[in-house]
Amino acid sequence: MRDKLPSWDEECLAELARRTREQDADFVAGLAGLRPVAPREYHGRTAVTAAAVVTVVLTLGVWVWLGWFVALLVTIKAVAAVVLLSGDGDSDEDLSAI
Repeated sequence: MRDKLPSWDEECLAELARRTREQDADFVAGLAGLRPVAPREYHGRTAVTAAAVVTVVLTLGVWVWLGWFVALLVTIKAVAAVVLLSGDGDSDEDLSAI
């Protein structure tokens, strides 16, 4: 026989269920149909992981194909370009700081 939860626990669980239904209906439908679906927060991770794996594989491929020295120079140049281009493009207004 199951013991009844205190009323405040029941209220917290009801609120959690309501928010989950509102924010991630696919997840709730998957649980109700006994076919679980990953929560919405996990959906973008696959693309990021795949992009990271492809980047590492391509970088290693270039290192092997071109030779370590040339590939090192290309990698440094690519990293520098990403770092320099990732700024907000807003120049420093205070020229006296130079």
